[in-house]
Amino acid sequence: MKPKKRYLPDAQPKFHLWQAQFVDNLVPLAGSLGVLPGDLAALQAAQAEWETRRLACLDARTAAKAATETKDEALAVFKAQVRTIVGRIQKSVNMTDDIRELLTITVPDREPTALDPDYIRHLPAPLVVLDFSVRGMCRLHIGVNPSDERNNGLPPGVYGAQVWYFEGGTPPEVEYVRYRFVGSTSRSPFVHILNNTKPVLASYRVRWQDRRHRFGPFGDPVEASITP
Repeated sequence: MKPKKRYLPDAQPKFHLWQAQFVDNLVPLAGSLGVLPGDLAALQAAQAEWETRRLACLDARTAAKAATETKDEALAVFKAQVRTIVGRIQKSVNMTDDIRELLTITVPDREPTALDPDYIRHLPAPLVVLDFSVRGMCRLHIGVNPSDERNNGLPPGVYGAQVWYFEGGTPPEVEYVRYRFVGSTSRSPFVHILNNTKPVLASYRVRWQDRRHRFGPFGDPVEASITP
């Protein structure tokens, strides 16, 4: 036995379509089906009330959406005006920190927090991506996101990076002292020009440095096969 199917749709949009068809088709058949005139009138009155309330609800939703949009537009204009005024008064010769606090706008930090001297030592080593597609040179993309220079950069408090180089491939760890310093850079990529006359298997190690020449840990060696 098949389960009984509910004829009244639960979703209001579907119910709206269903009720219109039901009432329209019922009216000419009401008498023959034993529907009393009073019951039919009550049904049609309930239908009319439903339609009135439904349309009112739709109008209210449309109005609420429009009101929200205009409110958000007004807020954006207001905030832009506030920022313009704040930017102007911040530059005034009569502006003081007391006035800034009174207006609850930004008060400049005149005593920068000192950087922990061990901060850079605990930073993860820089990430490095090598590009040795041009003969006789290697570009080192260095940073927190070296594969995408548009979104690459230095960690807070870091001045730049030191690049160290070893020719002949990566030596055993006990021989890492054989790496020689190539240079420091605060920008990426760093270009190392070899002008080599024979193929070179280059190995690089890179570490962060701060403005006081304190250094972070070296990252893992990375290799490049540089053609003359």
